[in-house]
Amino acid sequence: MPDQRKFYCLDFFPYPSGAGLSVGHGRNYVPSDVVARYHRTRGEAVLHPMGWDAFGLPAENEAMKRGVHPAESTTRYAANYKRQLELLGCSYDWDREINSSAPIYYRWNQAFFLMLVRRGLAYRADAPVNWCEICRTVLAPEHELALAVSTREQRSEVRSTIERATQHSDLERRSGDPDGVATGATAALPDGSRVPIYVADFVLADYGTGVVMGVPAHDARDFAFARRLGLPIRRVIAPCDADLPDALPLTEPGVVVGSGRFSGMDSATAQVAIAAWLEDAGVGRRAVHYRLRDWLVSRQRYWGTPIPIVHCPACGVVPVPEEELPVILPAIADYRPRGDGRSPLANVPAFVATSCPRCGGEAERETDTMTGFVCSSWYALRFADPHNERVPFAPEQVSRWLAVDLYIGGAEHAVSHLLYARSWTKALADEGLIDFREPFPKLRSQGVLHVRDQETGSVERMSKSKGNVVTG
Repeated sequence: MPDQRKFYCLDFFPYPSGAGLSVGHGRNYVPSDVVARYHRTRGEAVLHPMGWDAFGLPAENEAMKRGVHPAESTTRYAANYKRQLELLGCSYDWDREINSSAPIYYRWNQAFFLMLVRRGLAYRADAPVNWCEICRTVLAPEHELALAVSTREQRSEVRSTIERATQHSDLERRSGDPDGVATGATAALPDGSRVPIYVADFVLADYGTGVVMGVPAHDARDFAFARRLGLPIRRVIAPCDADLPDALPLTEPGVVVGSGRFSGMDSATAQVAIAAWLEDAGVGRRAVHYRLRDWLVSRQRYWGTPIPIVHCPACGVVPVPEEELPVILPAIADYRPRGDGRSPLANVPAFVATSCPRCGGEAERETDTMTGFVCSSWYALRFADPHNERVPFAPEQVSRWLAVDLYIGGAEHAVSHLLYARSWTKALADEGLIDFREPFPKLRSQGVLHVRDQETGSVERMSKSKGNVVTG
Protein backbone atom coordinates (compact mmCIF):
# COMPACT_ATOMS: atom_id res chain seq x y z
CA MET A 1 0.00 0.00 0.00
CA PRO A 2 1.46 3.42 -0.93
CA ASP A 3 0.76 4.97 2.47
CA GLN A 4 2.04 1.97 4.45
CA ARG A 5 4.79 2.86 6.90
CA LYS A 6 8.17 1.44 5.86
CA PHE A 7 11.13 0.04 7.81
CA TYR A 8 14.50 -0.65 6.18
CA CYS A 9 16.59 -3.04 8.28
CA LEU A 10 20.02 -3.63 6.77
CA ASP A 11 22.95 -5.82 7.84
CA PHE A 12 26.49 -5.19 6.66
CA PHE A 13 26.55 -7.54 3.71
CA PRO A 14 29.31 -10.14 4.15
CA TYR A 15 32.27 -10.73 1.90
CA PRO A 16 32.44 -14.43 0.98
CA SER A 17 36.07 -15.00 1.88
CA GLY A 18 35.59 -18.03 4.13
CA ALA A 19 34.06 -21.47 3.70
CA GLY A 20 31.13 -20.67 5.97
CA LEU A 21 29.52 -18.17 8.27
CA SER A 22 30.89 -18.17 11.80
CA VAL A 23 28.90 -18.24 15.01
CA GLY A 24 29.80 -14.55 15.24
CA HIS A 25 27.79 -13.89 12.07
CA GLY A 26 24.80 -15.50 13.76
CA ARG A 27 25.22 -13.03 16.60
CA ASN A 28 24.69 -10.31 13.99
CA TYR A 29 22.02 -11.73 11.68
CA VAL A 30 19.63 -13.36 14.13
CA PRO A 31 18.93 -10.24 16.22
CA SER A 32 18.49 -8.11 13.10
CA ASP A 33 15.98 -10.63 11.78
CA VAL A 34 14.07 -10.42 15.06
CA VAL A 35 13.84 -6.65 14.58
CA ALA A 36 12.62 -7.07 11.00
CA ARG A 37 9.95 -9.59 12.08
CA TYR A 38 8.82 -7.28 14.86
CA HIS A 39 8.17 -4.44 12.42
CA ARG A 40 6.26 -6.78 10.10
CA THR A 41 3.94 -7.68 12.98
CA ARG A 42 3.19 -3.97 13.31
CA GLY A 43 1.86 -3.95 9.76
CA GLU A 44 4.82 -2.09 8.32
CA ALA A 45 6.39 -2.67 4.91
CA VAL A 46 9.81 -4.09 5.75
CA LEU A 47 12.86 -4.19 3.50
CA HIS A 48 15.33 -6.73 4.88
CA PRO A 49 17.71 -7.76 2.06
CA MET A 50 20.95 -9.70 1.79
CA GLY A 51 23.76 -9.93 -0.74
CA TRP A 52 27.46 -10.56 -1.15
CA ASP A 53 30.41 -8.17 -1.05
CA ALA A 54 32.30 -10.49 -3.38
CA PHE A 55 35.02 -8.27 -4.86
CA GLY A 56 38.19 -7.23 -3.07
CA LEU A 57 41.42 -8.32 -1.44
CA PRO A 58 40.04 -10.68 1.26
CA ALA A 59 38.16 -12.76 -1.31
CA GLU A 60 41.16 -12.85 -3.65
CA ASN A 61 43.58 -13.80 -0.87
CA GLU A 62 41.25 -16.61 0.22
CA ALA A 63 41.06 -17.92 -3.34
CA MET A 64 44.86 -17.89 -3.67
CA LYS A 65 45.15 -19.69 -0.35
CA ARG A 66 42.82 -22.43 -1.61
CA GLY A 67 44.33 -22.63 -5.09
CA VAL A 68 41.09 -21.75 -6.89
CA HIS A 69 39.75 -18.83 -8.90
CA PRO A 70 37.98 -16.09 -6.87
CA ALA A 71 34.96 -16.32 -9.18
CA GLU A 72 34.66 -19.96 -8.15
CA SER A 73 35.31 -19.56 -4.44
CA THR A 74 33.03 -16.55 -3.95
CA THR A 75 30.19 -18.26 -5.82
CA ARG A 76 30.57 -21.41 -3.72
CA TYR A 77 30.96 -19.57 -0.44
CA ALA A 78 27.99 -17.27 -1.12
CA ALA A 79 25.80 -20.30 -1.84
CA ASN A 80 26.84 -21.86 1.46
CA TYR A 81 26.31 -18.59 3.34
CA LYS A 82 22.80 -18.43 1.92
CA ARG A 83 22.16 -22.04 2.95
CA GLN A 84 23.31 -21.29 6.50
CA LEU A 85 21.17 -18.15 6.74
CA GLU A 86 18.14 -20.12 5.63
CA LEU A 87 18.93 -22.76 8.27
CA LEU A 88 18.94 -19.96 10.85
CA GLY A 89 15.47 -19.03 9.64
CA CYS A 90 16.41 -15.49 8.63
CA SER A 91 13.57 -13.85 6.69
CA TYR A 92 15.58 -12.07 4.02
CA ASP A 93 13.95 -10.98 0.77
CA TRP A 94 16.02 -13.21 -1.49
CA ASP A 95 14.36 -11.71 -4.57
CA ARG A 96 16.60 -8.69 -3.91
CA GLU A 97 19.86 -10.65 -3.59
CA ILE A 98 22.87 -8.84 -5.12
CA ASN A 99 26.46 -9.83 -5.83
CA SER A 100 29.03 -7.06 -6.19
CA SER A 101 31.15 -9.09 -8.64
CA ALA A 102 28.32 -9.26 -11.21
CA PRO A 103 28.62 -6.86 -14.19
CA ILE A 104 25.03 -5.68 -13.64
CA TYR A 105 26.23 -4.33 -10.29
CA TYR A 106 29.77 -3.13 -10.89
CA ARG A 107 28.88 -1.23 -14.05
CA TRP A 108 27.38 1.33 -11.67
CA ASN A 109 30.60 1.40 -9.64
CA GLN A 110 32.18 2.54 -12.88
CA ALA A 111 29.43 5.04 -13.67
CA PHE A 112 29.72 6.60 -10.22
CA PHE A 113 33.51 6.72 -10.55
CA LEU A 114 33.13 8.68 -13.78
CA MET A 115 30.76 11.02 -11.94
CA LEU A 116 33.47 11.62 -9.33
CA VAL A 117 36.01 12.29 -12.08
CA ARG A 118 33.64 14.73 -13.74
CA ARG A 119 33.07 16.54 -10.45
CA GLY A 120 36.81 16.77 -9.75
CA LEU A 121 36.59 14.38 -6.78
CA ALA A 122 38.69 11.57 -8.31
CA TYR A 123 42.14 12.06 -9.75
CA ARG A 124 45.32 10.14 -10.54
CA ALA A 125 48.53 10.81 -8.67
CA ASP A 126 51.77 9.10 -7.68
CA ALA A 127 52.39 8.13 -4.07
CA PRO A 128 55.28 6.38 -2.31
CA VAL A 129 54.56 2.76 -1.37
CA ASN A 130 56.30 -0.15 0.32
CA TRP A 131 56.69 -3.27 -1.79
CA CYS A 132 56.78 -6.81 -0.37
CA GLU A 133 58.73 -9.30 -2.48
CA ILE A 134 57.15 -12.21 -0.62
CA CYS A 135 53.52 -11.11 -1.09
CA ARG A 136 54.35 -9.49 -4.45
CA THR A 137 52.06 -6.62 -3.57
CA VAL A 138 52.05 -3.16 -2.04
CA LEU A 139 52.02 -3.23 1.75
CA ALA A 140 49.51 -1.07 3.61
CA PRO A 141 51.12 2.39 4.63
CA GLU A 142 54.41 -0.74 6.91
CA HIS A 143 57.74 0.92 7.93
CA GLU A 144 60.71 0.07 5.72
CA LEU A 145 62.76 -0.85 8.81
CA ALA A 146 60.24 -3.43 10.07
CA LEU A 147 62.04 -6.36 8.45
CA ALA A 148 65.46 -4.71 8.32
CA VAL A 149 65.83 -4.47 12.11
CA SER A 150 64.30 -7.88 12.83
CA THR A 151 66.61 -10.60 14.02
CA ARG A 152 66.95 -13.75 11.97
CA GLU A 153 64.97 -15.68 14.58
CA GLN A 154 62.03 -13.24 14.47
CA ARG A 155 61.96 -12.32 10.79
CA SER A 156 59.47 -15.02 9.79
CA GLU A 157 56.96 -13.96 12.46
CA VAL A 158 57.41 -10.30 11.57
CA ARG A 159 56.75 -11.07 7.91
CA SER A 160 53.59 -13.02 8.82
CA THR A 161 52.34 -10.10 10.90
CA ILE A 162 52.90 -7.73 7.98
CA GLU A 163 51.07 -10.07 5.59
CA ARG A 164 48.07 -10.23 7.94
CA ALA A 165 48.02 -6.44 8.16
CA THR A 166 47.77 -6.11 4.37
CA GLN A 167 44.33 -7.74 4.49
CA HIS A 168 42.86 -4.79 6.39
CA SER A 169 42.43 -1.10 5.73
CA ASP A 170 44.21 1.51 7.84
CA LEU A 171 41.00 2.39 9.63
CA GLU A 172 40.21 -1.25 10.38
CA ARG A 173 43.68 -1.68 11.84
CA ARG A 174 43.09 1.26 14.16
CA SER A 175 39.75 -0.09 15.40
CA GLY A 176 40.27 -3.89 15.57
CA ASP A 177 42.18 -6.02 18.05
CA PRO A 178 45.89 -5.10 17.93
CA ASP A 179 48.21 -7.60 16.30
CA GLY A 180 52.00 -7.61 16.48
CA VAL A 181 55.21 -9.37 17.42
CA ALA A 182 58.69 -8.64 18.76
CA THR A 183 61.41 -7.89 16.21
CA GLY A 184 64.15 -9.07 18.54
CA ALA A 185 65.82 -5.63 18.28
CA THR A 186 66.00 -2.84 20.86
CA ALA A 187 66.11 0.96 20.71
CA ALA A 188 68.09 3.42 22.84
CA LEU A 189 66.12 6.08 24.71
CA PRO A 190 67.46 9.60 25.35
CA ASP A 191 68.25 8.65 28.95
CA GLY A 192 70.48 5.77 27.82
CA SER A 193 68.11 2.91 28.63
CA ARG A 194 66.93 0.45 25.98
CA VAL A 195 63.46 -0.80 25.08
CA PRO A 196 62.39 -3.71 22.83
CA ILE A 197 61.06 -2.92 19.34
CA TYR A 198 57.78 -4.48 18.20
CA VAL A 199 55.85 -4.32 14.96
CA ALA A 200 52.14 -3.62 15.51
CA ASP A 201 49.42 -3.40 12.88
CA PHE A 202 47.79 -0.32 14.43
CA VAL A 203 50.98 1.77 14.10
CA LEU A 204 50.76 3.19 10.58
CA ALA A 205 53.73 4.24 8.48
CA ASP A 206 52.26 7.65 7.68
CA TYR A 207 51.68 8.58 11.34
CA GLY A 208 54.60 10.78 12.34
CA THR A 209 57.77 8.95 11.32
CA GLY A 210 56.01 5.58 11.38
CA VAL A 211 57.91 4.68 14.55
CA VAL A 212 56.29 5.53 17.89
CA MET A 213 57.05 5.09 21.56
CA GLY A 214 54.40 2.90 23.13
CA VAL A 215 52.91 4.24 26.36
CA PRO A 216 50.50 1.46 27.36
CA ALA A 217 49.50 2.98 30.70
CA HIS A 218 48.05 6.01 28.93
CA ASP A 219 46.91 4.92 25.46
CA ALA A 220 44.04 2.48 24.91
CA ARG A 221 45.58 0.80 21.84
CA ASP A 222 49.03 0.51 23.41
CA PHE A 223 47.40 -0.85 26.57
CA ALA A 224 45.50 -3.56 24.68
CA PHE A 225 48.68 -4.49 22.79
CA ALA A 226 50.75 -4.70 25.97
CA ARG A 227 48.12 -6.79 27.74
CA ARG A 228 47.89 -9.19 24.84
CA LEU A 229 51.66 -9.72 24.65
CA GLY A 230 52.25 -9.63 28.40
CA LEU A 231 54.45 -6.54 28.29
CA PRO A 232 55.24 -4.37 31.33
CA ILE A 233 52.98 -1.35 31.80
CA ARG A 234 54.69 1.63 33.42
CA ARG A 235 52.62 4.50 34.78
CA VAL A 236 53.91 8.01 34.02
CA ILE A 237 50.72 10.02 34.67
CA ALA A 238 48.61 10.04 37.84
CA PRO A 239 45.09 11.49 38.19
CA CYS A 240 44.96 15.19 39.09
CA ASP A 241 42.25 14.51 41.67
CA ALA A 242 42.97 11.89 44.33
CA ASP A 243 39.25 11.07 44.43
CA LEU A 244 39.19 10.03 40.76
CA PRO A 245 39.47 6.34 39.78
CA ASP A 246 43.08 5.23 39.38
CA ALA A 247 42.48 2.55 36.74
CA LEU A 248 44.62 2.04 33.66
CA PRO A 249 44.78 3.04 30.93
CA LEU A 250 44.54 6.63 32.12
CA THR A 251 43.99 8.68 28.98
CA GLU A 252 42.80 11.87 30.66
CA PRO A 253 45.08 14.80 31.65
CA GLY A 254 46.94 14.32 34.93
CA VAL A 255 50.20 14.85 36.81
CA VAL A 256 53.46 13.41 35.47
CA VAL A 257 55.18 10.88 37.75
CA GLY A 258 58.34 8.77 37.53
CA SER A 259 59.76 10.97 34.78
CA GLY A 260 62.80 12.71 36.24
CA ARG A 261 62.89 16.47 35.71
CA PHE A 262 59.35 16.46 34.33
CA SER A 263 57.73 14.82 37.37
CA GLY A 264 55.17 17.01 39.10
CA MET A 265 54.20 18.91 35.95
CA ASP A 266 50.67 18.69 34.62
CA SER A 267 50.65 16.45 31.53
CA ALA A 268 49.88 19.29 29.08
CA THR A 269 52.83 21.37 30.31
CA ALA A 270 55.09 18.33 30.34
CA GLN A 271 54.18 17.50 26.76
CA VAL A 272 55.48 20.87 25.58
CA ALA A 273 58.55 20.68 27.81
CA ILE A 274 59.50 17.18 26.65
CA ALA A 275 59.13 18.16 22.99
CA ALA A 276 61.37 21.19 23.54
CA TRP A 277 63.95 19.04 25.33
CA LEU A 278 64.05 16.55 22.44
CA GLU A 279 64.43 19.34 19.90
CA ASP A 280 67.23 20.97 21.90
CA ALA A 281 68.99 17.61 22.08
CA GLY A 282 68.66 17.20 18.31
CA VAL A 283 66.82 13.84 18.56
CA GLY A 284 63.27 14.89 17.69
CA ARG A 285 60.98 17.63 16.41
CA ARG A 286 57.38 18.74 16.74
CA ALA A 287 54.98 18.35 13.80
CA VAL A 288 51.26 18.72 13.03
CA HIS A 289 49.62 15.51 11.81
CA TYR A 290 46.31 15.32 9.94
CA ARG A 291 44.43 12.03 9.92
CA LEU A 292 41.94 12.97 7.21
CA ARG A 293 43.39 12.25 3.77
CA ASP A 294 42.35 11.18 0.30
CA TRP A 295 40.80 7.76 -0.21
CA LEU A 296 43.05 5.55 -2.35
CA VAL A 297 40.59 3.48 -4.41
CA SER A 298 42.97 1.70 -6.80
CA ARG A 299 44.55 -1.70 -6.29
CA GLN A 300 47.18 -3.47 -8.38
CA ARG A 301 45.17 -6.67 -8.14
CA TYR A 302 42.82 -8.67 -10.37
CA TRP A 303 39.64 -9.29 -8.40
CA GLY A 304 37.86 -5.96 -8.46
CA THR A 305 35.94 -3.48 -10.59
CA PRO A 306 38.01 -2.37 -13.62
CA ILE A 307 38.64 1.38 -13.51
CA PRO A 308 36.93 2.89 -16.61
CA ILE A 309 39.86 4.97 -17.81
CA VAL A 310 41.86 4.84 -21.06
CA HIS A 311 45.42 6.11 -21.43
CA CYS A 312 46.05 7.69 -24.82
CA PRO A 313 49.50 8.88 -26.02
CA ALA A 314 47.86 11.90 -27.62
CA CYS A 315 44.92 12.74 -25.34
CA GLY A 316 46.23 11.59 -21.97
CA VAL A 317 43.82 10.22 -19.37
CA VAL A 318 40.40 9.73 -20.98
CA PRO A 319 37.22 8.44 -19.26
CA VAL A 320 35.39 5.56 -20.92
CA PRO A 321 32.04 6.84 -22.28
CA GLU A 322 29.17 5.77 -20.03
CA GLU A 323 27.36 4.13 -22.95
CA GLU A 324 30.30 1.70 -23.22
CA LEU A 325 29.95 0.50 -19.63
CA PRO A 326 30.49 -1.91 -18.11
CA VAL A 327 34.17 -2.47 -18.76
CA ILE A 328 34.08 -6.20 -18.14
CA LEU A 329 36.64 -7.88 -15.89
CA PRO A 330 38.05 -10.61 -18.15
CA ALA A 331 38.15 -14.19 -16.99
CA ILE A 332 41.81 -15.16 -16.67
CA ALA A 333 43.24 -18.39 -15.28
CA ASP A 334 46.35 -16.91 -13.65
CA TYR A 335 45.20 -13.96 -11.56
CA ARG A 336 48.08 -13.92 -9.07
CA PRO A 337 50.20 -10.78 -8.69
CA ARG A 338 53.27 -10.95 -10.94
CA GLY A 339 55.55 -9.09 -8.58
CA ASP A 340 56.19 -6.19 -10.96
CA GLY A 341 53.91 -3.67 -9.24
CA ARG A 342 51.20 -3.95 -11.90
CA SER A 343 47.81 -5.59 -11.87
CA PRO A 344 47.66 -9.02 -13.56
CA LEU A 345 45.30 -7.35 -16.06
CA ALA A 346 48.37 -5.61 -17.50
CA ASN A 347 49.41 -9.02 -18.88
CA VAL A 348 46.15 -9.51 -20.84
CA PRO A 349 46.70 -7.89 -24.28
CA ALA A 350 43.07 -8.37 -25.30
CA PHE A 351 41.99 -6.29 -22.31
CA VAL A 352 44.71 -3.64 -22.42
CA ALA A 353 44.62 -2.79 -26.12
CA THR A 354 41.79 -0.43 -27.05
CA SER A 355 41.08 2.76 -28.97
CA CYS A 356 40.90 6.24 -27.51
CA PRO A 357 37.29 7.38 -27.05
CA ARG A 358 38.39 10.92 -27.92
CA CYS A 359 40.68 10.66 -30.95
CA GLY A 360 40.19 7.05 -32.04
CA GLY A 361 43.91 6.27 -31.91
CA GLU A 362 45.59 3.33 -30.26
CA ALA A 363 45.38 3.45 -26.46
CA GLU A 364 45.58 1.27 -23.37
CA ARG A 365 43.07 0.56 -20.65
CA GLU A 366 43.79 1.30 -17.00
CA THR A 367 44.69 -2.04 -15.41
CA ASP A 368 44.26 -1.17 -11.71
CA THR A 369 41.00 -2.25 -10.13
CA MET A 370 38.87 -0.61 -7.45
CA THR A 371 39.00 -1.47 -3.79
CA GLY A 372 36.04 -3.48 -2.49
CA PHE A 373 34.97 -0.53 -0.35
CA VAL A 374 33.60 1.07 -3.53
CA CYS A 375 31.06 -1.74 -3.82
CA SER A 376 29.85 -1.30 -0.25
CA SER A 377 29.65 2.49 -0.47
CA TRP A 378 26.29 2.44 -2.27
CA TYR A 379 24.85 -1.09 -1.99
CA ALA A 380 22.14 0.12 0.40
CA LEU A 381 20.72 2.11 -2.52
CA ARG A 382 20.88 -0.83 -4.92
CA PHE A 383 18.83 -3.04 -2.60
CA ALA A 384 15.92 -0.67 -3.18
CA ASP A 385 15.97 -1.49 -6.91
CA PRO A 386 18.35 -4.46 -7.38
CA HIS A 387 17.54 -5.64 -10.90
CA ASN A 388 17.36 -2.34 -12.76
CA GLU A 389 19.53 -2.52 -15.91
CA ARG A 390 18.76 1.02 -17.09
CA VAL A 391 19.82 3.03 -14.03
CA PRO A 392 21.54 2.17 -10.73
CA PHE A 393 18.25 2.75 -8.91
CA ALA A 394 14.93 4.35 -9.69
CA PRO A 395 14.36 7.59 -7.72
CA GLU A 396 10.90 6.52 -6.63
CA GLN A 397 12.25 3.29 -5.13
CA VAL A 398 14.98 5.12 -3.24
CA SER A 399 12.43 7.64 -1.96
CA ARG A 400 10.27 4.73 -0.85
CA TRP A 401 12.93 2.92 1.19
CA LEU A 402 15.90 5.15 2.01
CA ALA A 403 17.48 6.21 4.25
CA VAL A 404 18.18 2.99 6.17
CA ASP A 405 16.19 2.92 9.42
CA LEU A 406 18.48 0.47 11.24
CA TYR A 407 21.99 -0.51 10.17
CA ILE A 408 23.65 -3.42 11.95
CA GLY A 409 27.22 -4.71 11.69
CA GLY A 410 30.63 -5.18 13.25
CA ALA A 411 32.48 -2.20 14.66
CA GLU A 412 35.75 -3.33 13.06
CA HIS A 413 34.34 -2.43 9.63
CA ALA A 414 32.26 0.54 10.67
CA VAL A 415 34.87 3.28 10.70
CA SER A 416 36.26 2.93 7.17
CA HIS A 417 33.08 1.70 5.52
CA LEU A 418 30.88 4.39 7.06
CA LEU A 419 33.35 7.13 6.17
CA TYR A 420 33.44 6.03 2.54
CA ALA A 421 29.68 5.38 2.29
CA ARG A 422 28.86 8.80 3.76
CA SER A 423 31.22 10.50 1.30
CA TRP A 424 29.69 8.56 -1.59
CA THR A 425 26.16 9.47 -0.44
CA LYS A 426 26.99 13.17 -0.21
CA ALA A 427 28.46 13.11 -3.72
CA LEU A 428 25.30 11.45 -5.06
CA ALA A 429 23.20 14.07 -3.29
CA ASP A 430 25.30 16.86 -4.83
CA GLU A 431 24.70 15.24 -8.22
CA GLY A 432 20.93 15.35 -7.58
CA LEU A 433 20.50 11.56 -7.69
CA ILE A 434 19.16 11.31 -4.12
CA ASP A 435 17.51 13.78 -1.76
CA PHE A 436 19.28 12.90 1.52
CA ARG A 437 22.87 13.17 2.71
CA GLU A 438 23.10 10.66 5.57
CA PRO A 439 22.61 7.01 4.54
CA PHE A 440 22.55 5.39 8.01
CA PRO A 441 20.94 7.54 10.72
CA LYS A 442 20.96 4.67 13.23
CA LEU A 443 23.82 2.16 13.60
CA ARG A 444 24.02 -0.73 16.03
CA SER A 445 26.99 -3.08 16.47
CA GLN A 446 26.53 -6.65 17.64
CA GLY A 447 29.72 -6.88 19.67
CA VAL A 448 32.44 -9.48 19.19
CA LEU A 449 33.14 -13.08 20.05
CA HIS A 450 36.44 -14.28 21.48
CA VAL A 451 37.99 -17.72 21.22
CA ARG A 452 40.23 -19.47 23.74
CA ASP A 453 43.21 -21.47 22.54
CA GLN A 454 42.87 -24.93 24.09
CA GLU A 455 46.63 -25.42 24.36
CA THR A 456 47.84 -22.05 25.60
CA GLY A 457 44.67 -20.74 27.22
CA SER A 458 45.14 -17.37 25.50
CA VAL A 459 42.02 -15.49 24.40
CA GLU A 460 41.77 -13.45 21.21
CA ARG A 461 39.13 -12.02 18.92
CA MET A 462 37.52 -14.47 16.50
CA SER A 463 38.59 -13.47 13.02
CA LYS A 464 38.88 -15.08 9.60
CA SER A 465 42.27 -13.43 9.07
CA LYS A 466 43.55 -15.06 12.27
CA GLY A 467 42.26 -18.50 11.26
CA ASN A 468 40.39 -19.08 14.53
CA VAL A 469 36.80 -18.93 13.26
CA VAL A 470 34.24 -21.42 14.59
CA THR A 471 31.81 -21.96 11.70
CA GLY A 472 28.11 -22.30 12.30
